Amino acid sequence: MFIGFSNGNFHQFFQKNIEKHSLECINFCKVEGEANAIELHASSEEEINYLLKIGKDKLKYFKYVSFHTPSFLYKNNKNTRKILQKFSLLREKLAIQNFVFHTDKKNDWTFLSSYNIPISVENMDNKKNYGKTIEEMKKILEKYNFGLTLDLQHCYTNDKKMKLTKNFHEELGEKIKEYHLSGFSKNKNHAPLFKTEEKEIIFSLKKRNIPIILEGVFSSLKDAKKELIYVKKNLRKNFKQKNLF
Repeated sequence: MFIGFSNGNFHQFFQKNIEKHSLECINFCKVEGEANAIELHASSEEEINYLLKIGKDKLKYFKYVSFHTPSFLYKNNKNTRKILQKFSLLREKLAIQNFVFHTDKKNDWTFLSSYNIPISVENMDNKKNYGKTIEEMKKILEKYNFGLTLDLQHCYTNDKKMKLTKNFHEELGEKIKEYHLSGFSKNKNHAPLFKTEEKEIIFSLKKRNIPIILEGVFSSLKDAKKELIYVKKNLRKNFKQKNLF
């Protein structure tokens, strides 16, 4: 099982946003050797430039590395071309296996598909205007050779009964390249599941060998470890029930 954290989970530990890419934070993401996947979450070009300067050896511990792209509007223009060239360099330097793009913006997907980077698109939560439904995601995924990053908490915000997740698996299951997993809270956009205890979100996961990125936001390393233990325990129950071992 590939499971780990977004380094954005630990942003509360640091005064500057860029510090979540520091060696200290990367080591936090290992959770004392219990996690083996990481998603690098960038929100600016400054952060991309910072990542281009770090050594590949700093990430060699992780079996799976993905990159959550900044929430820019990606169009066929000079600025986007510059950013995408940097993405290509990041892929080569840090062995990134998946570049995650949000679907709520009107990106030029045809232009993005022309670049040699492994792209997946993420379904959106109920606060967004687009990218929430299977029909909207299909408009992208049936036209381009992209994967799907299925955010189970986003599904939950749109459908508490989790039928939406079931339908995503049935209709686009072969496209799923990564899961995002977290709890729902009115106070936090992404809360730790060990606190919210929404097991139905965990139990909606149906594919055994897809990398899982935990997105709950933590105020301590102790909480991160609690989250990993809680999720793994319930995943084992889920896999056993579905005979996925």
